[in-house]
Amino acid sequence: MIYGELNLGQIEAVINKLGGMDGVMQFLADKSVTPPLLGFITVVKVPAVKQFVASDYFKHGEVVDGVMCYLLDNFQKQFGQRVDENVDECDIRIHKLLRNSRDLGIRAEITEEREETKLAHLWHLLTLQPNGENGTLLTNGSANIFRIRDTEGTLWVVDAFWRSGRRGWRLGASSVGSLREWCNGNLVYSR
Repeated sequence: MIYGELNLGQIEAVINKLGGMDGVMQFLADKSVTPPLLGFITVVKVPAVKQFVASDYFKHGEVVDGVMCYLLDNFQKQFGQRVDENVDECDIRIHKLLRNSRDLGIRAEITEEREETKLAHLWHLLTLQPNGENGTLLTNGSANIFRIRDTEGTLWVVDAFWRSGRRGWRLGASSVGSLREWCNGNLVYSR
């Protein structure tokens, strides 16, 4: 082998960058391969919740269940009155954004069937890292990106950033049609 030896992790990374085995087969057949926008990282199970009242948990500048949140105005406006009943347990898929992209490209790769997550599940993940500990959510100042419906049923991009200087989570909401560009390295959460 003229390029040295690759370990299994490196081989898997190459396969993932080519878009899985289908991408490898296209590459080997010398067909054009568009590199994927998202790289799969892992799946995490989140619990069922009988009732989730957002205003009981998401309180600006207050600690609830050990979690300090700083809520931007748009997050408070869209989700402050949200109440979810009988939220099912589910698997949340986590992907890393491999290159900068607007939300339209991210949504296209995730697909409409998998893009929506629940506010209760975001809260659960925040409670696992209340002090910015290592875990499922990024705590390095990069965005954790979710798509969640408001009380009117409109889908929003919800971003959670750990703010180490303020020792808390900053939560915002923006339109899924926004022209905002998300940075390479951010994490995207879906079902």
